Amino acid sequence: MKVLVKKFTLRYNGATYTAGSVADLPDDVAAALVEASPKEFSAVDAADIAAPSEPVEDVPVDGDSEVVELPPVDFAKNRKK
Repeated sequence: MKVLVKKFTLRYNGATYTAGSVADLPDDVAAALVEASPKEFSAVDAADIAAPSEPVEDVPVDGDSEVVELPPVDFAKNRKK
């Protein structure tokens, strides 16, 4: 069973799985982890694991777009005393 490590780090059989990684563990071990710590681990299906996404193309910027500048802020005037 595959388990998503949501928080912290999991060490199992000499392998280290950091937060955000997916560990392939025996079913009994994975079920015990998910049941004991649902905030730290969750079971995932093979279909849930997405292939690495391709880079997103840059969005072209129109040269005609208007640039709006904000007025300066006086922090001393806005600070509560």
